[in-house]
Amino acid sequence: MPVEVFVDEGKRAGYLLCAAVVASQDVARARRAMRALNRRRLHMHSEGAASRQRILARFAQAPPISAAHLWRLPIQGGSERAARDECFRALIPGVLELGAARIVVESCAQDQQDKAVIGSSLAQAGALGQVEFRVVPAQSDELLWAADLVTWAYLAGGRSQRAVADLVTVHNLP
Repeated sequence: MPVEVFVDEGKRAGYLLCAAVVASQDVARARRAMRALNRRRLHMHSEGAASRQRILARFAQAPPISAAHLWRLPIQGGSERAARDECFRALIPGVLELGAARIVVESCAQDQQDKAVIGSSLAQAGALGQVEFRVVPAQSDELLWAADLVTWAYLAGGRSQRAVADLVTVHNLP
């Protein structure tokens, strides 16, 4: 069954890319569920503590995504860009194994570099032209919010991390 993945980043004690996974046939329903949080854009870091817990509780009660895969790499003297590239190089074959038909990445100041490494990784896997990939602003796709929420909850630890634990698979990179 084809899936779509929505990718956001996290930076705490290393570098992390989160791929929120949704079956292609469930994308419209999942977007409606994220919009039901009554936000024009969700960015957990910008929310207050009480709001974060309310949002997380609603999300965990009926997750709009089927899974979240986290590719994590410590940054030990290397550059953040190099860590981001390494995470993308691991993420691409990983999401292809999951059946990714489309990959959507949250836009940032590094869009051109991201497009280059994603395109190169897809080409190396023989999937360039077969798998659609886009880099878009966060407010243009509600499912990027899901990746942000899972990333925040995982990195926050404790009760927040436990709320998403059943969805999360962590891939620790060397």
